[in-house]
Amino acid sequence: MRAGARDQVGDLTLVVAGHGFTAPEPAEAVANAVACLRPTAVILGTCYSASTELLQRIAVARPGTPIVATTYKLPYAGFNIPDDVETLPPLERLKAVSSRSGRPVERFVLTTELVSEAEQATASASTDDLRARVIRRLPTLVATTVSNGATLLVRVPEERVPRVASR
Repeated sequence: MRAGARDQVGDLTLVVAGHGFTAPEPAEAVANAVACLRPTAVILGTCYSASTELLQRIAVARPGTPIVATTYKLPYAGFNIPDDVETLPPLERLKAVSSRSGRPVERFVLTTELVSEAEQATASASTDDLRARVIRRLPTLVATTVSNGATLLVRVPEERVPRVASR
């Protein structure tokens, strides 16, 4: 992890880059960094970073934080982050970040309610609906679009989304 430079008003953008931050221990480490540094924006430059397992921990540590995350395996090239990103207001920082692959990124203000909304919608979904929204198999991550338009990834037990036998 690296933290951006603070400007005169104390704003900080935390850029998290690496692998495996959606697993419990690294996710807790990211949440601890967010709690300690109190950034005004967080850019999650890691694969499947829109995972509710990671986002829930961050939301508890610093509710209302603007987030940039992905719903896919982020290519090694990562994000385009302008050199002057720290000079922008927090929500404008989100708009300035893009994936070098050209794939869309998720931009939203994180709350525990947003995470709960995604998890509740996924819990009540049918097997067919879940199967249609599987993004990753191991662990099984299902894409769920929430009320603000963002897509979050909810981990579901593999048995809830059995594989269809090939013909």
